[in-house]
Amino acid sequence: MLILTKAFISIIQIFLITTAGYIFFRIRTFKQLYRPLLFYTVNFALPVLIIYRLITKFNFELFLQTLSLPLYGAFLIFWGYFVGKQLVPHMNLRAEKKNIFISLMMFSNIGYLPLPLFESVFQGDDIALAQIYVFFIALVYTSLIWSVGVNMLRHREGVFQRTKFKVTAPFLALLSGVALSFLDLKTYITGPVESVIRSVGTSGVYLVMFIMGG
Repeated sequence: MLILTKAFISIIQIFLITTAGYIFFRIRTFKQLYRPLLFYTVNFALPVLIIYRLITKFNFELFLQTLSLPLYGAFLIFWGYFVGKQLVPHMNLRAEKKNIFISLMMFSNIGYLPLPLFESVFQGDDIALAQIYVFFIALVYTSLIWSVGVNMLRHREGVFQRTKFKVTAPFLALLSGVALSFLDLKTYITGPVESVIRSVGTSGVYLVMFIMGG
């Protein structure tokens, strides 16, 4: 019951943060901040969080547990594509809206939405473990959403022919974090250094919800 209460409160917080982002970026003065904040969050804050979690908590046993997770994440994307393609002919949608609907089926918020939820529901090492699982599930997602996903919003058809797999900062951060985790660098990430890194990473967890509201 306590976990359900925490989850409910966290969902309300996420909703409020997202709503605040929507209101904030509707104000003309602040619209120009959208791209810089998006760049900071996706290309700096979240990669810092990924590398930090992997360096401090990742190990060979966990590596074996997470090997299949990227395949699971890819399956979710392609299953969403299949279901979306089957539903579109039965829906009264204009041509330019069909790809938007299919993209919504393919790209849920599996890469970002769970992160602030875990901050409220879990404690201590469990937060790091839960986030690491999400990072691996979203390994393919974080690149496809910025390549296939973007093209689906720009074009009516032929998106896969026009698309190249995009290597994103979170994608590189995960690969780098796995490699660095085996160098036993966690002994150097302590005190003020750890505090700064954790603060930067945590800022990305909540900023991504704020930006999605925009």
